[in-house]
Amino acid sequence: MYTRVNHYIAVILYFFVSIIIVRQPLIGNFGYEYAALFAVIASFVAGFYAIHDERRTSDIPPTVRMRNGLIVNLLYLLVPVIVVFIVALPELPCDPVEGLTFYALLTVISVIFSYVLGWLVSMLFRWARTVFVCFVILSFIFSILSTLLQPKIFFYNPFIGFFPGLSYDQLLPVTSTLVLYRGYTVFLAFLFVLFMSMLRFTPVRDVHFRDRIRLIRHAYANSYVSIFLTIGVILLFVQMLSRGALGFSTTYGQLESSLGSVFETRSFSIHYSSDSFNDNEIKWVAFEHEFQRHQAMRKLGVMHIGKTRSYLYPDPGMKRSLIGPATTNIAKPWSREIHINADTYQRSLLHELAHVVAGHFGMPVLRISNSTALIEGVAMATEGVWGNRTLHEHAAALLQFEVIRDPSVLLHSKNFAQQYSPVSYVLMGSFVQYLIDRYGIHRVRSAYAWSDYETAFDRPREQLAAEWTSFLRRINVSERQRLKTMIHFKRPSLFGLKCPRALARINRAALEHFRERDYIASNELFRRSWDMVPNGTALEGLIQTAFHLGEYEAVVDYFNDEKLQEEFPQIIPVLYRTTGDIYALQGDYQSAEEIYRRLLAIDFSDAVNELLRIRLLALETPDDADLRRLLYYERENQESILRSLAGQPIDDTMSIGLQWVITRYMHMTGDFERSAQYNRVLRDRLEDDFSKYLTAIRAGESLFYTGNFQEAKMEFWEALNYTNSPAAQHGIDEWIDRIEFASEFGSTIWETVPPWR
Repeated sequence: MYTRVNHYIAVILYFFVSIIIVRQPLIGNFGYEYAALFAVIASFVAGFYAIHDERRTSDIPPTVRMRNGLIVNLLYLLVPVIVVFIVALPELPCDPVEGLTFYALLTVISVIFSYVLGWLVSMLFRWARTVFVCFVILSFIFSILSTLLQPKIFFYNPFIGFFPGLSYDQLLPVTSTLVLYRGYTVFLAFLFVLFMSMLRFTPVRDVHFRDRIRLIRHAYANSYVSIFLTIGVILLFVQMLSRGALGFSTTYGQLESSLGSVFETRSFSIHYSSDSFNDNEIKWVAFEHEFQRHQAMRKLGVMHIGKTRSYLYPDPGMKRSLIGPATTNIAKPWSREIHINADTYQRSLLHELAHVVAGHFGMPVLRISNSTALIEGVAMATEGVWGNRTLHEHAAALLQFEVIRDPSVLLHSKNFAQQYSPVSYVLMGSFVQYLIDRYGIHRVRSAYAWSDYETAFDRPREQLAAEWTSFLRRINVSERQRLKTMIHFKRPSLFGLKCPRALARINRAALEHFRERDYIASNELFRRSWDMVPNGTALEGLIQTAFHLGEYEAVVDYFNDEKLQEEFPQIIPVLYRTTGDIYALQGDYQSAEEIYRRLLAIDFSDAVNELLRIRLLALETPDDADLRRLLYYERENQESILRSLAGQPIDDTMSIGLQWVITRYMHMTGDFERSAQYNRVLRDRLEDDFSKYLTAIRAGESLFYTGNFQEAKMEFWEALNYTNSPAAQHGIDEWIDRIEFASEFGSTIWETVPPWR
């Protein structure tokens, strides 16, 4: 049946493809990507070999030939496995069990399905290879169309098994749904075998089409196999009707039913779970949608877009099962919808709505750009800031400290995707912001759909990139920003990290144990992750679990290891804060203060700066037992302690640090009336500008949420007196815009009952 040449061709093909793939980032790791890629390649190989086997003249019965041919094609699959294991020597691949599981579910089953389908196609059609390729192409077209017409971004397909969609989620587990779908794929292949058995494996390809149909009908009427085939087809039809219930697909009706609640405004249908927002909270959510839509339309120069559907998911697990990505928020401009995690919706709402608004000037049908850099650059430019710096400030620092030497390379979609995502997003946001400021939004809109810079700007992309780079080099960047830049941006991308899927799974499990305060189990898992591949997430976890387990010397050793901090700068905020806490607990207040101030000088984020200011105040009042309990000791009962303290009147006898913690708690729990009052009192007791700025902002937000718009605006104007940060000023301007928008349009969203009543 097979000649040596046949074997040589297959083995050499698999060998050389394996050698090429194992050297590539991400897909070279023995896991999902490796298995999925070989599933597609092996589908064509198996299908073509099946056609060759079926048409080969032989005295061997066709059933035996098909069985032997299938076994041989499955044996070929050992080549990629052997190659990836040899390349990994003297160690094993990242997660051999998970890798082999994906390989079995995706690649092996794809070969079984494709070989059987190829044999069937060869029996029925003269141009069998063409028909087989058409089957493969049409199946992928159908799968891709399902992601465009349905809310999900994943798809199941018999030739690749499963495609998770384009997202930044690193966690990609083997699910029961995937196992069930591959069981269905094998069942479908079994039905093909039954059909061929009904025809007694007799080719009918040379028979006229009408006679071919007559022969099939005759065989169906005179074969007992037809009974089993009929039952199988009925089960197949039931499966097709139950794809949503089985998890193979998600319809809009199923999605909206799962979330359960809907809030309608003039511009949005907001679908959410009542577990996430009560009746008053959803009014604020609806207002924020309308306001951010207004902001995006104003910044992008769009006068009108149709009604948008917003889906807010109560937890990542539900989001993963319904649409694919668990933590990545997505927009679908072609259907004007956004999908966001409810607990973080405020951080990403403007970004995702910018994608939808930009669809107004995107390419036809899909309403996007053909350039990933422009898609994300426009959304980032709409936001204007990232963290507590503007896009231009970050971009200039990235260039100054050579985190990336030539930022213009990110204009190519491949380079954009392979870079650590915050680097790509921030730089392309800065690029688009430069184009808007220099040439106007109308030219950016003209270039957006097809990235046609030359027509829109009368100059090539390379020249525009050179102008932008020259602009960034003129921005003054102090040396003290180096460490902040490295902490934020010196991290590997999904493509640059070895074993990203396995590390994500182990680190996620470790974090779950950490949240449950099972620090021993968490430490063991973080240690396992670190031993597999040294990575910053695991190192942060090791530092925090060591602290909670009382292993202070280990934390101090990490602190004294400068090379470790240089290699993994992302650990510095956690490491400095934790080490400072250790010295504070041991009574060495001078060392603690020194470390806190070193971290404060980095200016990592407003949230970290606030926690450090509170700790510095705690060092000034070491006898404040309540404050020390909240900062250093009580982890399990922190909520009850804060609730009890918040119920007491705040006066001058209470330490400033404790008062700050309590007013912060009031704001976070929605006690806005008292939060506004106490933040004003607290501001008068604080001395430094940053602390006054924070309390003014918090008082302004609290007053806004109680409906006192004019007083809120006064607080935000007051906050301007305490900061010269462009990013902070940008945030204050946005809040003032929000207040004015609420004054003018709030009643149309809330109708007769505003959310503060």
